[in-house]
Amino acid sequence: MTARFDMPSGASLVLLACLTSAGCALVNPASAPHGALAYPGLAAPLTVDLVASNASSGEVRPAAGGGLEFAADAGWIDFPLTVSTPGRYRCDIRVDNAPQRATMWVEDYVGNADGRTYDITGPTGLPANSGTAQRFGSPLNSGARTMRFHYSGGPLTLRAISFTLIRQHAVTPLTLQQRTDGDRWTLVWSDEFNGEGLPDQTV
Repeated sequence: MTARFDMPSGASLVLLACLTSAGCALVNPASAPHGALAYPGLAAPLTVDLVASNASSGEVRPAAGGGLEFAADAGWIDFPLTVSTPGRYRCDIRVDNAPQRATMWVEDYVGNADGRTYDITGPTGLPANSGTAQRFGSPLNSGARTMRFHYSGGPLTLRAISFTLIRQHAVTPLTLQQRTDGDRWTLVWSDEFNGEGLPDQTV
């Protein structure tokens, strides 16, 4: 999908958006493929404290000049993040010394009780060995959680990860509640049941 927006300054920005469950990739073709885009008036970016990162899949060591060096061809590292404002975010991943075939993605709610994988960025890479990969539309709810940075395709140096709010979540104005008392039930909707018939055959 292609859309054109006229900016207040008179400049125009063409947005190429790929809508997927992992978010919305946004590109400004008039600048570098992963150039930074400013959003005046929004909250300051949430910057990941890489020093506080703990569990990892392999050898990870502090990098000269800041960040972390990953020696293996693929791996991951966990990091804590606390979000105060729920909404859609731009995720910036800045790396150095990465092969051009390298891909990266960020997972939310690591270790959740349902055993699900919450990929909030989708796979992303760089057109060069160093730079910032950006993904637009990553959903983040408020609260503290453990997140995970994944990579594959060769060793690399992770310099920084940050999240910038681009759209605050709008709370649903009306919430419906369903009663669960009573002794006479009628099936009105069902999903993902194995086998045939009603889940409760006594109904």
